[in-house]
Amino acid sequence: MYEFHGWFSLAESTVESDLGGLAVAADQLRTLLLELETPSYSASVDILNGQHYLIMTGHPNRNRTQFTDCVIDFLTANLPRSWGLLHERDDERLETPSRTHSASRFSLGAR
Repeated sequence: MYEFHGWFSLAESTVESDLGGLAVAADQLRTLLLELETPSYSASVDILNGQHYLIMTGHPNRNRTQFTDCVIDFLTANLPRSWGLLHERDDERLETPSRTHSASRFSLGAR
């Protein structure tokens, strides 16, 4: 089995104020999530206390990184100062079944 859980605080710059494109990018991300939607994944873009967040979780039978890769690629291209965590567990990856990806205003790394 493969599962993932993650959250990202969405940002287009390192300053706290919106540069004018955050709402548009958040809407584009919502559209992408709808296009990728399956019964094995759940993801939403929410506004909490004025801040946009992406929260996602999934539990497909096999590792289908297409979903997480598309989301990460979107964040990297459109919201490059987003930050957060993505945890993955894959029973078929014997050497390292668990990985955590961290995004820090946005350089993504795996541990």
